[in-house]
Order: sequence, then C-alpha cells, then structure tokens
Amino acid sequence: MKEIRHIIISDPHDCCGCTACASVCPRGSINMKENAEGFLYPSVDENTCIECGLCVKVCPVITQLPARRPLDVYAMKHPDQTVRDSSASGGAFPLLASAVIAMGGRVFGSRFDKDMEAVHDSASTPEEVRAFTGSKYLQSRMEDCYGRVRAALREGIPVLFTGTPCQVAGLNRFLNRGANPDAAGNGTGKSFLDKLVTADLICHGVPSPGVWRQYLAEEKEVLRKQGYRDVKIEEVRFRDKEEGHAGWKGYRFKIFFSAKDPSGTPCRPVLSEAGKAENLFIRGFLADFYSRPSCYRCPAREFRSGSDLTIGDFWGIGDLRPEYDDDRGVSAILVNTEKGRNLLAALATPASSSAPSASSVLSASSVPSASSATSRQESNSSGSSESSGRSVLPDGADSTHHRDCADMLQMTLEDVLRRNRCLLTSVDETPGRAAFFQTFTALPDSNHTTQPDSDCPILPDSNCHIYRDSDSHIPPDSSRPSPAAYWVHDTIRSLLG
Repeated sequence: MKEIRHIIISDPHDCCGCTACASVCPRGSINMKENAEGFLYPSVDENTCIECGLCVKVCPVITQLPARRPLDVYAMKHPDQTVRDSSASGGAFPLLASAVIAMGGRVFGSRFDKDMEAVHDSASTPEEVRAFTGSKYLQSRMEDCYGRVRAALREGIPVLFTGTPCQVAGLNRFLNRGANPDAAGNGTGKSFLDKLVTADLICHGVPSPGVWRQYLAEEKEVLRKQGYRDVKIEEVRFRDKEEGHAGWKGYRFKIFFSAKDPSGTPCRPVLSEAGKAENLFIRGFLADFYSRPSCYRCPAREFRSGSDLTIGDFWGIGDLRPEYDDDRGVSAILVNTEKGRNLLAALATPASSSAPSASSVLSASSVPSASSATSRQESNSSGSSESSGRSVLPDGADSTHHRDCADMLQMTLEDVLRRNRCLLTSVDETPGRAAFFQTFTALPDSNHTTQPDSDCPILPDSNCHIYRDSDSHIPPDSSRPSPAAYWVHDTIRSLLG
C-alpha cells in the first residue's frame, strides 16, 4: 500500500480545520480554502509540494492521543464581579489570562475581526486580552497563530493558548512535529514547551462561518427594509448578562449596529433576543444544523487534545450546590496535567504574596503519553477530584477564599458530565443538517451574501425585538420584521418546525 505523502481530504468528516498541516509545511504549499458550506479545508499545491509528509504527521485526526480523565475538577468564580459579569460564565479565562500576562507572558485566543468573524490572535496586555473574553459560537480562523506560538516559546515567553479541543490538539501536534512526548517531555528535544499552558473549551461543536456571514447580512437587510441607511455592525455579544441583570442562564444575544434612521439621524440600533430561546442562529447551532462535519466524529473528545486545562460553563451547579449558584456565572475547570495544577495553585495564592515565576508555574510537559493517560484513567476511574489527593490550594493556604483569589469548589467529573456530555461524545449528525445545506449551498452568490428580492413581503415575528438604548431612535416596542425570502432565517425556522 502506497504511503500517503501529503494531506488528502476525501471525506469532510476527516478534517477539523485546525491548520496544523498548513502551518507545518516547509514550502508553504498548503492553503486553507473555504468550501461551499463555509468551512476551511487544506488545499495542496502539488507543483511545490516536496512530499515530506509533515502535514500527515501533525494531523490530529489521523493520529489521535489516547482518552484521558481529569486529575481534578473544580467549580470556579472570578473574585471580581465586574469581570464575571462581562464573561460568558464564571470568568475562568480572564483569571488564567491575567496570571500569564502577569508573568510577562502572551495569551492566544479568539476575537472578532472587523467583519464580526472569529479569528485567533495574541495579546500581551490586559486591555488586549479583553477582546478574547465572552463566547463566540464560531470556528475561528487560526491563520499564523501556531507559528507565532512557537516563536514566542523559543524566545522564552510564557504562553497561554486557548481554543477548541481540536485546535489545541492541532497545536500540540504542530509543536512536536508529529512526535508523541512522554509525560516529562522526553523524546522531543523541545524544552521550550515547558513555558506553554493550553486550555481547551467544553465544546458543543463549531458552526459554519459562512452561515454566520449570511445570517449577519440578513440582519442588516432587516434594518434597511425599515428605511435605515449606512447600516454597519459594531459589536456582537453571543451571551450578554446585561451587567448581571439578565443572569447567567437567561443570557441575551445582541447585535449593536450603527446606522442612519429614515430621517437621516445617526443612531445605534440594538438587536436583543433571548439566546437559546429566541435567536435563530443559536437555535440552529444547538440543533446541529450547521456544525463542521468533523464535530460529528470529534477527534479530540474524551480529553484527547493534550490540554492542561479544560474550561467552560458549569451547567447544573445550582442543583448540586445551590448556595454557590448566584446566577452570575460559574465556570467548570478540569485539570488534566500537573502543569495545570501548578497554575491553579498560583491562582489560589493571594495577590499580596510574591508572584510565581513562569519557570515555577510552567514546568511540566503538557502532552501526556499513552501510558500516562492509561494510568490516570485507572487511578481516577470514580471521576472524583478527591481521588487525586491534591487540592488546588497551596500548602499552608487558608481554606477560606481570599478576596483577590479564585473562588473554587472541588467537584467531580460526573458533576460536570451531567450537563456536558459533549466532553465524551460527539454531537449527532441529524437529517436537518443535510436539509439545511441543500438550501444554503444553492444560494446565488458564491460568497453567501444576501441578495433579497426588493418586493419581498415583510412578516412580523413577535418573538424578536429591536429595542432602544440611550442613543437609539427605534421605538422600544417595534417588532423586528422577517423577510420571508431570507435563506438562513427561513430555513432554520422550517427545520425547527
């Protein structure tokens, strides 16, 4: 059988879009190109490809790490309520990021670009990190971030990389050029990885950036149909707590526009909907209508990404610890490596104490070997964080929570899995997905931008409202019309029934 010498994607389920293959190519022969569904896939220029095979070696779908179980599991709340209110859940990411920035490190995460699409980038200051906070239910473009992570590590800069599990898996494969280091980092000759900490997200899957692009174009057209001109999108918030007013569970989906109203007066319309109850894009995403095909066969499920930490919402914490759930947001932090433990221990230390150095916190290898993963699963088969015999608090620390430290409770893996089964299983590929993309891929414009019929009827939708904020000129009770010919909106509605 002929050995595969460069990446070939014959089945879209076999590519997670992490870009490890394109990033590792020494000749730049691999480019990521968007397909008809709006997802990026590698395209190989065979005229320049030297068939070195590196792209195959680093692919996290072709070579998957063994399944693991976490060492420890915690519920967590950021000590600063303002930070927690601006976060999607309990503020785990801002806490981790601030710790690495305080070490003089660099943080990699997902932000919105000028077109409100998700793109990975780096930050070196607290101000820059703010662009990464909050949920973005999109697959972010990695672009050159894997190479930038490697360059920072080679300069001795501590790095926190956050992303989806497959993005973290791709980074680990890229940095090791396909090699599998053991738990101590032996076998790679890359000691600079000691300064890397990775945190992946509890991930339901990633929806199509192309569908998102079309959805936003339709929302702008809604305003134009009402007589607004120069409509632009200034900001998107997938999960807005309205400074604690809406609550963690009752979050709002918001789009902030700038426009001129029918009289020509500048205004700032705001679309505000109850996220999973009203917003069609989120409802379609949660129904798995337009997730990436690889999400239905997730290569990084069961903690296979090699991440040091896994973070996300601790849904259901109110059933387990009602006194801890104030509906302002609670994060789940799952500790997968000793390095992750070390970083959490630093976060449990009062800010008044001496700050830990990068070398003392980022000291253990982040990518487990098959043997270490197996022994961990056996030693922690109960899923209880207590079975590890370690607490997040450093020796001698008071068990009460300091005002400037993370507020953490020790929990179990099973506590998190009650409402987050996606950690272990892939999402279901429903018939609705095929039905959705039969419509979407038939759109007349190759860039999937709206071209509505000028005579398209306007239909009221009582569930959706544009309300007025301090400088908007739209009446607070005005109904948001829904043009019947809008592809994404109408297709989601029809599939949801």
